[in-house]
Amino acid sequence: MSALTAAWAAQRARWNDAWGRFAARSLREQLLLVGVVLVLVFWVSDALWLTPALQARKQALAREASERQALQQAQSALLASAQDIAARRSQRQAELEGLRQQRTALEQSQPMAAKADAAHTLALIESLVQRQAQAAPGGGLQLVALRSLPDLGPPAAPTAEASAPGGAGVPHLYRHGVQVVLSGRYEALQAYVQALARVQDTPLRLRSLSLVVQSHPTLELTVDLETLSPDPAWLAL
Repeated sequence: MSALTAAWAAQRARWNDAWGRFAARSLREQLLLVGVVLVLVFWVSDALWLTPALQARKQALAREASERQALQQAQSALLASAQDIAARRSQRQAELEGLRQQRTALEQSQPMAAKADAAHTLALIESLVQRQAQAAPGGGLQLVALRSLPDLGPPAAPTAEASAPGGAGVPHLYRHGVQVVLSGRYEALQAYVQALARVQDTPLRLRSLSLVVQSHPTLELTVDLETLSPDPAWLAL
């Protein structure tokens, strides 16, 4: 205990001595010493705490700005992608609607002919396809398949001509179908459907029409045609 008391007394004596020397100085010197001590304290505080804190804050703000910019770019890219998808979907819907309208016009403009034989019908279909393939924009129309459809049902009912008196020589007619599958760009397929709609003097009647998107811009158009024929047996394609 005496050693601790002695150390405390010595330290107190040193403080008293330092204070005495400080008090013995002039006011100007005292102010200069206080200023030096304050500057030293500020410099140490700045080196140890203020500067690192400011640098850390700048880095955090820079990271935040970079992340915000990256988020804005991602949002812009997502919005552009969504708009592109919506535009493509609208284009597909417009193309499908155009083909549906062509189908409706074709059904309304082409009455079923009275009769047709198989060889003539096949030649007519091939002629239509080849002629339109040559006239297609860019020559992009290709015939994928040409096949006969299964039996379309019982023979058609006798026509009014056959049922009328004196119509005993008029044969009964049978329903037969042909399926044409074409591949090409939308413009070429649309031109083909329009050309088919303009053909009036044919024994063919549109039965159904469907469009499948293979890979943009190539589409596949399936056209089912039917006709009447006095032959119960149809040509196998």
